[in-house]
Amino acid sequence: MNKLLLQFFALMMTVSASLTAQTNDFYDDAPTNPLKGSKKIIVTGEVAKEMTIDLNKLPLHSIMVKETTLTDSAVSFIGAYRYDGYSLYDILDKIVLKKKNEAEFPPIIDLYVEVTNEAGESVTFSWGEIYYPVNRHRILIATSVARIVPSKSKDLWPLPQQTRVVAGNDLITARNISNPVRITVRSLDSKYEIKKNMSPMFSEAMRICVNGKQRSSLTELPQTGGEMTYRTVFYGRGMGIHGTTPFTGIMLSDLLSGYYTLSPEVLQKGIAVIAGVDGYRAAFTLSELVNRNDQEEMLVIDRKDEQGSGRFSIFPAADFFSDRAIKSVMEINLLLPVGGSKWAIVVHGGAGTISRDRMSPETETEYRSMIKAMTDTGAAILARGGTALDAVERTIRLMEDSPMFNAGKGAVFTHEGRNELDAAIMDGSDLSAGAVAGVTDIRNPISAARKVMEASPHVMLYGKGASEFAATQGLEIVDPSYFYTERRYQDLQRALEDEKHGTVGCVALDMNGDLAAGTSTGGMTNKRYNRIGDTPVIGAGNYANNATCAVSATGHGEFFIRYTVGHDISALMEYKGLTVDSASRLVVKEKLVRAGGTGGVIALDCAGNISMPFNTEGMYRGYRTSGGDAGVYIFSDEPDRLLH
Repeated sequence: MNKLLLQFFALMMTVSASLTAQTNDFYDDAPTNPLKGSKKIIVTGEVAKEMTIDLNKLPLHSIMVKETTLTDSAVSFIGAYRYDGYSLYDILDKIVLKKKNEAEFPPIIDLYVEVTNEAGESVTFSWGEIYYPVNRHRILIATSVARIVPSKSKDLWPLPQQTRVVAGNDLITARNISNPVRITVRSLDSKYEIKKNMSPMFSEAMRICVNGKQRSSLTELPQTGGEMTYRTVFYGRGMGIHGTTPFTGIMLSDLLSGYYTLSPEVLQKGIAVIAGVDGYRAAFTLSELVNRNDQEEMLVIDRKDEQGSGRFSIFPAADFFSDRAIKSVMEINLLLPVGGSKWAIVVHGGAGTISRDRMSPETETEYRSMIKAMTDTGAAILARGGTALDAVERTIRLMEDSPMFNAGKGAVFTHEGRNELDAAIMDGSDLSAGAVAGVTDIRNPISAARKVMEASPHVMLYGKGASEFAATQGLEIVDPSYFYTERRYQDLQRALEDEKHGTVGCVALDMNGDLAAGTSTGGMTNKRYNRIGDTPVIGAGNYANNATCAVSATGHGEFFIRYTVGHDISALMEYKGLTVDSASRLVVKEKLVRAGGTGGVIALDCAGNISMPFNTEGMYRGYRTSGGDAGVYIFSDEPDRLLH
């Protein structure tokens, strides 16, 4: 009998061990490792009282994540893990809020939190993604971790060693920072006027802004071909059931894709403020809008309903409550860290009879190298957060100092054997502009144009007066002989019966969303009677408007003046809804051609789209962008656009 009992117990132990070794829980097949770090966290900010929360007193939660990293725009897999820890939902649950804007805007949907670690790094979460989701407790302060080991490959992913933030719904897990020690509660610093009981609620256009600067204004949604429909119960936290109507729209992530540069920092700190025409607004993190791994996308819906909640509205599919479903959206403002917004720079060195059979390989190499150097110069300014105006001015100054281009040092000669220079610059953020024309002794006319814009009440100064003004502003005045180059003088001798033209220009978009345009020229070879071309004429050879584009032109100036080329491209975008490339091509390839005008433009919109059409044999041109795109081209069989 005793022998039978011993055999029975041995069998039961074997079965028990077998069950322990292999269960139906795929996420529990490896031991949990404790993570080093504090089990307490400080909560501060817009709260009634700063508190230190003991995590050990809170409920323990588990989530499974697949962690990735972003390096040089490439996403790499790190490993699959089960994390045990304490949710931000529970950590903040007993906190008494004290919003700084409570009297003006009581709803809590404009709150967000910054989680900071011992090293001073911080990541951001919206109040809505913590407290409104259908699937709660997906954001943890993890205190232990286990690998989720593939049953066949047995891959042993590297184990984290320290406590960490874990954002369970993120595709790129940039917000998973180590050693969190502080949570700061904040509300949006918004300036939207509250209009209670507004009727009807309708906003014909929806502005897209970056750091408060308008990048575009939409009167209809783009045709992305990616409409989605969610069937759900629409339920408000205050008013309960709203209906069960399906919601169909395009993904907000697609709409916003052209307005930021993907980086770990922008995913960690980027915020989107979405505001209705009545001032009702909500905070979203950029990561919850564009970086989801749960397929619960935010939708933008075009209702076209003037009497109800038209025109555009937001449907947050991941939210249980409908409170962040903003109606009659008038603005989406992306608040991005420096480096998180797109920038771009485009330059040209003139258009004309430029073809391979007229250019030696050595000359071609020299021009390509020079154009690249110019774009690199402007790009360096923009990449460190500099303004579009600074990038444009500095780039054109370098071109003016080079004898290779028809501007500054390389300016062509008039019929009388002089050098007469024109330049203009324009700020797309406020439409301010400055220009000089017919100057003969200002070393860098583009800088004089900027001084006219910023230090005078005028837009254009001419000749001797422009030089006198430049001198009072501390700009370098040179003897007119400075501009003499043998090459340009010989051009004059050859051109006494055949007038030539050329110009340099630059357009730029900076991280603040501002556009700028600059153009500089020596005008036409053999020009007479103090002729002035399109370069200093704002709206003809040079134009910038944040709402549309920045344009710099080169060519036969009389035609560019008559057809107000720069402004026409902008107007076609603003009033007809054309893209920057379609508008530029229509003007350069059709309107100017029909009129007999030759030349080209470089044009750049607020989303970083680049158009460089010309109707001549060639145009010196080049660009660089924050996304790593770069190009230098000369001839007509080479690219003349970069579209996103």
